[in-house]
Amino acid sequence: NPSYDKQIDKANETLATNPEDEKALLVLARYQFLSAQTANETDDQGQANLTEESVARYNDAIDAWKRYLATKPKQPDDDVASLIIQAYQFVIDTGSPLAEKQLHELVGATKIVAEARPSLGTFSQLAVFAYLAQDTKIAEDAEKKAIAQAPDDTTKKQIQQQLAQAKQRGALIAEQIKQGAPDQADLQDPTAQLGGATSPLLPSGTGVPGATPPAP
Repeated sequence: NPSYDKQIDKANETLATNPEDEKALLVLARYQFLSAQTANETDDQGQANLTEESVARYNDAIDAWKRYLATKPKQPDDDVASLIIQAYQFVIDTGSPLAEKQLHELVGATKIVAEARPSLGTFSQLAVFAYLAQDTKIAEDAEKKAIAQAPDDTTKKQIQQQLAQAKQRGALIAEQIKQGAPDQADLQDPTAQLGGATSPLLPSGTGVPGATPPAP
């Protein structure tokens, strides 16, 4: 998309002079993500499929985000964080030695969004990813907050069931990473039970109420 590329080029020009320009880093992260979305291919069923270009763009968005966090912003941007949450879900592969580190980084981005927009959905999302990353303390705290936001007992039980599944999946992922030999049929991506490998694997895929992907 030419308009996205123009924003990316402009941000890179600014960063060439000032590598720690927070605004430019956020622009770079946002538009690399949006470029990745447009670089995906769509099949006959309307399902987005990853391409080499889209994966590279998602990784570029994540890199810009990490550079932004390195500037230690007083209040990290939750809008761009919500995009980076999606980017991580596209690129994390439990067969990679980077998977454990990336899962913790995903939790960090999700925590930023949950703190800025406390709700059933954001706390559920944080709990899911924290359990997958084996960040038990963060997961349990987020689970308590999500349950507190639940409007009824049925919703509470649904949240507890889905997070129990995430906890089990997290233990399996940790074992697969430790062994360095993931089962590709079952663990193509770290949230295989929570969605598909070619679309953002947000907690909406778990059936947790209120956990919907944020708008770009």
